[in-house]
Amino acid sequence: MEACLTRGLLNKYLFMKKTPLYESHKELGAHMVPFAGFEMPVSYKSIKEEYEAVRNNSGVFDISHMAAIAISSKNLEAISFINSLTCRDIKPMQNYSVQYNAIMLPEGGLLDDITVYRIDQNHYYMVVNASNKANVLDYLTTNQKNHKEVIIRSLENSIFIALQGKNSETLLKKAGLFDEVDFNNLYYYEFAPLKKDDTFISRTGYSGEDGFEILLDVDAGIAAWKKLIDAGATPCGLGARDILRMEMFYPLYGNELNRERTPLESSLKWIFSNDKEFIGKEVALKKGVKQKICGFLMKDKGAIPRTGYKVMDPDGHQIGVVTSGGFSFQWNCGFGIAYLNQESAKTDTPVSIEIRDKLHPATLYMKSPYQGSIKKRARQE
Repeated sequence: MEACLTRGLLNKYLFMKKTPLYESHKELGAHMVPFAGFEMPVSYKSIKEEYEAVRNNSGVFDISHMAAIAISSKNLEAISFINSLTCRDIKPMQNYSVQYNAIMLPEGGLLDDITVYRIDQNHYYMVVNASNKANVLDYLTTNQKNHKEVIIRSLENSIFIALQGKNSETLLKKAGLFDEVDFNNLYYYEFAPLKKDDTFISRTGYSGEDGFEILLDVDAGIAAWKKLIDAGATPCGLGARDILRMEMFYPLYGNELNRERTPLESSLKWIFSNDKEFIGKEVALKKGVKQKICGFLMKDKGAIPRTGYKVMDPDGHQIGVVTSGGFSFQWNCGFGIAYLNQESAKTDTPVSIEIRDKLHPATLYMKSPYQGSIKKRARQE
């Protein structure tokens, strides 16, 4: 039995994909773990140190496991193609803007939450989660049959880097990278093309701080990664990344978001368009909303919630379940994200989290109390 388990674990690692920065991660002493089919760094030295680097200075993440896809056409067909599959209307997008969106399934659930990058009205990029890359490409190809002028290209042999933190722009300049970009005029959810085709830098990220996500070819990506670290960016792994996004109460596919829940059930009503038709829309509307996402902070010291823990009301009835949980360095307490029955999803609802058969009180939040340092245009405030 033990031999079979060992072989199974060995085979799992043998078939893990590696990003082009894998050797650099090993040289930096990263603790590697399986994630979405890749062997990825969970931490280098200390998750807390990496977290604090992003909140107070800048940290750099390898996000090359994520997939970038180019979608193009003539005669505006790319717009109608993307709009038919996603719940948010891309028509209002401006050139070189980025939009948070989601690909819908006929059953009303989410195939993936994505970001859409508009170059012009006939050329777009789509960035999708690593675990969903194959499914998204298959889904796009299947639905392409109704849009024969659309061209879909998976951008392979690339490196995707996320530089996040209050001092990210200063550090980019210190590293001498991307002099062609006017950072003073590049704001949150906007991007700029770089010198080579299918490369760009966007002012985006999932940490709540100012920062950039950069798509480069392999050689340029390896060089940029090293220059950023040499300039003072702290290399960061998945552990810090998860705490950062949880503190902002940002949903994660596979935790808060999945194929069974509609955007309306996933507290994504703000990206659900009433002004266009798209796959899964009518099913989602008919299904309605019974639960809602809430963030929460624990009141008891040492009470650390985990995924799957029950959320209880004062009468001892279960009213929800934790989908993400852990310890917050920002608030020095346990915290997380949960799905609650809609009638209970209010900031004044008294709730407790069941941890090892004991109830521990928590405070609910509809949005994160942490403000962050995102650089928005005045029109986006």
